[in-house]
Amino acid sequence: MPRKSIINRSMLMVIASYCVGLLIVLALINYAGFSNVIGNIVNKISLQLFIVTFLLDLTGLILYASIWYTLILGSGAKISFRTAVTSTWASIFIVYLSPTGVAMEVLKLILTNKDGKVPIGRGMAALTMQRIIYSISFIMIATSSYLIVQYRYMIIGEMIGRIITALLAISIGTVIALLILGEKTEWIEKIISKVYERYRANIEKMLSKYNPTDIMNSVSSTLNDFKESFTKLKLNIWHLLIAFTLTTINWMTNVAILYVVLLSLGYKVSIWILMVIMVACEFVQMTPVAIPGMLGVIETVITMALQAFGVPLDVAATASVLTRLATFWFDLPVTAMAASYYGVKYLLKGMSKEAN
Repeated sequence: MPRKSIINRSMLMVIASYCVGLLIVLALINYAGFSNVIGNIVNKISLQLFIVTFLLDLTGLILYASIWYTLILGSGAKISFRTAVTSTWASIFIVYLSPTGVAMEVLKLILTNKDGKVPIGRGMAALTMQRIIYSISFIMIATSSYLIVQYRYMIIGEMIGRIITALLAISIGTVIALLILGEKTEWIEKIISKVYERYRANIEKMLSKYNPTDIMNSVSSTLNDFKESFTKLKLNIWHLLIAFTLTTINWMTNVAILYVVLLSLGYKVSIWILMVIMVACEFVQMTPVAIPGMLGVIETVITMALQAFGVPLDVAATASVLTRLATFWFDLPVTAMAASYYGVKYLLKGMSKEAN
């Protein structure tokens, strides 16, 4: 009964969060002029546009799974591309049910371990390297787009400059911290050991069904596997280059969607300006707002940023809504299918165990 009430409470929170996001979107459309936005959609948008944007988004989803596949192989583990896709897409779906991306990374790691038989240590190494590569790619994109837009148009305000500077500092710090983590795994082991020794009685009480010594040995083995796999990945230049290239192209798919949408609305905006806007969206996504997928928030940021760069309010609002239609609402059913695959698969496994 308590478990059911917790599930119901969680679902209610998700539904409430979506309602808040939808209200923000509706408020944005109303502010921009409901009739203007609807008129733009009806008069200027074609079926071909939807097909192109959906294909771009699907390409981005496949690229994101391909990065995971490449890094898992580079770590020395074996995994099928199908498993890489389903585990990645199912984990993305969690983002639309939770306001944090941490759950996505943890779930991807667990599903890859269960479905692909990839050791946790190697999965952790691939996950760490993926975050490093993403941060480096982001640093290059943010820096180049900012410098080019500032040089060519001189229209980036002080606030956006500060946001980009903060993001660059965070990204550089992330790269350094993760590289140190990969090299100094023994530090983590020492911390875990000290925590275990200090709270040994409580931990053994909590894990009374298990052998604490075996658990500590398993942790030590996983950390050693992580360090070995991380070192192997660092030396595997070919896989790193492929992953970096795929990451950069994947990042550009969202920019391309916004570019195509604006073009269909009769506005040709510099791709560099759109990259700066997406960098600003990245900053917003890092803020602890309890709305899954940042529904309503990202639409508002894109609209305000486009308006700041000279795009009329109604066109900016229309472009933001249509862009999110492809990158948010299209993602939902696609990633939900992957999530439901695991739900059905593990449900059948549980039934077969009970039958035996």
